[in-house]
Formats: sequence, structure tokens, C-alpha cells
Amino acid sequence: MKHCALAVISRKMKSYLWISVFVMVSVIGCKARPRSVTSPAHSQVARKTTALSSSQPKKVVDYKGCVADDRSDSSSEMSSDEIAGTADFLSDLQAAVREDRRAKVATFMHYPLRTWPAGTKRPKYVNSSRDFVANYDRLLPPATREILLKQRPECIGRMGDHGYELGDVTIWFDLYGPGEYNIFALYIY
Repeated sequence: MKHCALAVISRKMKSYLWISVFVMVSVIGCKARPRSVTSPAHSQVARKTTALSSSQPKKVVDYKGCVADDRSDSSSEMSSDEIAGTADFLSDLQAAVREDRRAKVATFMHYPLRTWPAGTKRPKYVNSSRDFVANYDRLLPPATREILLKQRPECIGRMGDHGYELGDVTIWFDLYGPGEYNIFALYIY
């Protein structure tokens, strides 16, 4: 009987956390079942199926003056559609945070939302917008809100298939549908 092998590779990310990546290793004669994508998730699949195609070349973004200006060259190349979409998302999110519209801010999240409170090694999960609003001050304390409000669209970094980051790994978001960006991870300071 022929089997497919599944390998686990650990990769050290910028935040000094070890992330396990699962890789399918093919064996001669192995036939893996094709998976259907029922709902887009924050991945390259979602971008391919839902993003508007751009005929314009990728632009290199200048990160001078950003809160997190230690970006790599690979994260700075985004298409003009990505730049426009992420800029609109950031502008709408900042307006909701600035006006303290907690229910509106909750609509920008993808649930279950992963959060890493200060001093913890494992994520805590927020399962609904109701939970997010109830714990708003704990999930978005003044320091995190300040980082968010200081960001400019030029400061959004593309991190390969992992999505986009704001504030030096403070907020991670990605595309979940046509023009629908949502935050999927928060690092709380």
C-alpha cells in the first residue's frame, strides 16, 4: 500500500516565534485527494479567487517614517490593487477606532480572532463580535490603538502568504473576499 508522507518544517518568523509549516511530500504512486475551497481563508488561494486582477506592475513602497521600518524587500512589493484595497481598509478601521465605534471595529475582525496578550506564549481566541465588543479595552488597549492610529497606508507590509502586517507584527490581516479585508491576529501590548 502506498502512502503520502506529511512533513513538518519549523520556520523562525520575525517575531521570534517558531511556526510549523506542513508540507505534503509525494511518494511514487501517491494520489492525494484534491481539496475544494469552500470559503476563502487568509491565503494565497483567497487572493487568487477573489482579488481583482491588476494589469499594472507591482510597485515598491517606501517605508521611511513608518512605525515598523525594518521591512524586507520581499514584503514591500504589492500590486496597485493591493495598495488601494489595504489603504481603504486601514482608513475605515482608523476612523472607527478614532470615533470609538466598537461594534464597527468588531466587523473588521475575522473570527475566531487569535490574540496574543502581553507576556503570553499561546494565543487566546475571541469567537464572536459580541465577545470582541465586551472585551474591547483588553483587546485594543491604548498602546495598540495608538500604534494603529499612527500607521499610514505606506506602512502596510505584505508578508508572503501570511497576509499583511501593521505596526511591526502588531496587527495581521488578509483578504477574505472581493475587497473584504479582515484582521485575523492581534498582538496586544
